[in-house]
Amino acid sequence: MNSMNKYVMHVSTYLQAKNQWIRKGKRKMAHRIEYTGSEALENKVRLAKNVLKADIEGLYGVMGHVGNSDYPPPRKFLNEFFEEGHDSCDQDGRIPSWEPFSLDEDEYKEIKQWWINQYPDATEDSLGVESWGDWVFIILHEL
Repeated sequence: MNSMNKYVMHVSTYLQAKNQWIRKGKRKMAHRIEYTGSEALENKVRLAKNVLKADIEGLYGVMGHVGNSDYPPPRKFLNEFFEEGHDSCDQDGRIPSWEPFSLDEDEYKEIKQWWINQYPDATEDSLGVESWGDWVFIILHEL
């Protein structure tokens, strides 16, 4: 089984578990979003989109709040989030973790455009801070 099929199976398992959890009202176990090998490097944009989608849809995903703020994370901050390999706001483990990665400038441009398509009023802004933790604190508590 190649790594693309392995990745699709992980995401599919996560989505099935999520749907089952919603239907039955039970807590589900989140599955890890994995994408390894040379395809991972070639498809980081796809991986980033899938991580963001899962996090936006997750009950306690920080990206859902970020999306509602109209501020897409600047590349430096988004990379800090991706490099963690999980959403630290998801303390119940409902959102899948992922293999840590980061985006280069061109990959980030694709993600930023995707974000703006999802949230048309989005405007990139560092909000005067230097780290993901400080930036997301402002998004969650001050906007």
